[in-house]
Amino acid sequence: MQHVERIKDALGVSGVDAETYFWRHAPDDDCPKGAQIDLIIDRADRVVDVCEMKFTGKPYAINKDDDENLKTKLEVFRSATGTRKSVQLVFVTAAGLARTKYSGLVNREVTLDDLFSD
Repeated sequence: MQHVERIKDALGVSGVDAETYFWRHAPDDDCPKGAQIDLIIDRADRVVDVCEMKFTGKPYAINKDDDENLKTKLEVFRSATGTRKSVQLVFVTAAGLARTKYSGLVNREVTLDDLFSD
């Protein structure tokens, strides 16, 4: 949470009002799957950035299990919140995202260089 402003800068939305929070949904009758999201940036411009945080020393490679997990998180978030806003997946990683057949799900990425460069 201490780097939210830098993440917003990297996404080019630093001037947009937003609420930021982490999000968790426990399975229930209305939405039987659970999910936890590291950071939500719910922007006044009707976009919700769903941020997934990963720390590795090399570019993070999304595999099939990750892909299914991420799709579930997005589905549960949309269903449980009933949001009508555009939802985009943002990866925040130390060394970036490796290109795999599953990386197309990610709309934007933010790296440590984005967070700590001046």
